[in-house]
Amino acid sequence: MSRQTNKEYQPGEMLFQMILGSWIAQAIHVAAKLGIADLVKEGPQSCEYLASESDCHAPTLYRLLRALSSVGIFEEKGEGVYGPSEMSRLLESDSPGSLRNSAIMYGEEWHRRAWSHLLYSVQTGEPAFTHLHQMNFFDYLAKNEEATQVFSAAMTSISETMNPLIAQNYDFADCRLLVDVGGGHGSLMAAILQAHPHLRGIVYDQPLVADGAKRFLQSAGLDDRCDVQPGSFFESIPAGADTYLLKFVIHDWPDESALTILSNCRKAMSAGANLLLVEQVLLPDSESTQAKWTDLEMLVMVGGKERTEQEFRSLLSTAGFVCRQLIPISGGVAIIQATAV
Repeated sequence: MSRQTNKEYQPGEMLFQMILGSWIAQAIHVAAKLGIADLVKEGPQSCEYLASESDCHAPTLYRLLRALSSVGIFEEKGEGVYGPSEMSRLLESDSPGSLRNSAIMYGEEWHRRAWSHLLYSVQTGEPAFTHLHQMNFFDYLAKNEEATQVFSAAMTSISETMNPLIAQNYDFADCRLLVDVGGGHGSLMAAILQAHPHLRGIVYDQPLVADGAKRFLQSAGLDDRCDVQPGSFFESIPAGADTYLLKFVIHDWPDESALTILSNCRKAMSAGANLLLVEQVLLPDSESTQAKWTDLEMLVMVGGKERTEQEFRSLLSTAGFVCRQLIPISGGVAIIQATAV
């Protein structure tokens, strides 16, 4: 596929490039799983060497890398010799902002198959993943350890970039006790506690991940400032804190379920307590943004949705909150601050 700029394309060429986009994505997935970027990070290597290190068929690996280098992922330094590129650096395991784990997850068979049933979701409004597997995505993860590891690694990579921005961009000065609802293994809570030494915290999530959160916070030396409580946010939320935080939770759910979560938060909160939602916020115009594609991801995988600012305001109002401000963080993600009324 050509590395020409879009300005040089005719509409038919541009459309065809988009039609073939899944080919590129799957090729990136394979290179990420094989760890090719790590193998060339110190300099160009021959396909024979790369094949021997990644247990591949050398002539076929050459074909893969030839195609990837044509779109700027790796650089061809000679016949059958490939080195790093600006984009391949982001596929290295230890690169800041690495996308390797995301490239692996989005190319996994269980993810690809769900997206191949997008038509079902568009026609019914229901998640294709549930239709395909006869169970929802979270139940599937609970029963499939390998998929859970892949998903967790991808989410952890995203969090490593996002968590410091959340800790830095919201003023936690007046906060004393913070509850991270659906807080996973506690990495966001750790980032916030480390940045704000006066704070104490509670990580609240399913029993399946609670033990992992305890171990993580202990390893970070924060177990004396943070409690871990297991439970379901569809049933209840720990009461008595002045600030509650939900990162990328509400977009997993349709409005009815989202309202249940928010209403349970409100029941746990006193009037004047703060609620912080970290979410992508859809723009109401036709501008191309990642959130509009993540919205389809939510539809296909879990039946959730991304929302506009007005949709968030409406949900929050119905659940007993007033929206105070949106604090942009990065790439369309914002901290939505609301107050219990």
